[in-house]
Amino acid sequence: MKTFVKLICLGVLTVLLSMAATARDKEKEPKEEKEKNIFVFKANRKLVGGRVEILRENGAVLSEQILRKRKMIIDFEDVKDGEYTIRVIKGEKVQEFTFEKK
Repeated sequence: MKTFVKLICLGVLTVLLSMAATARDKEKEPKEEKEKNIFVFKANRKLVGGRVEILRENGAVLSEQILRKRKMIIDFEDVKDGEYTIRVIKGEKVQEFTFEKK
């Protein structure tokens, strides 16, 4: 009986290892077109709690919110084509990023 249990365990282990070996890596899969309109940034730790502004080319503020975590994802799917500035402000510290939607 012990030999039978060992054979079953060995068979299950072999199947699991072969599944893991043949699994596709997600990073190598082609990215969707929607991801072209997403901007991801990681701000400095000292800026957490600061204000995030998204500005248009002409300087008009498109959106504002508070930075709750270091990493932020901004979706530009529903805005017009052009260049946008993402500005993170806390006190006198400022960090700026640019994003161009085509």
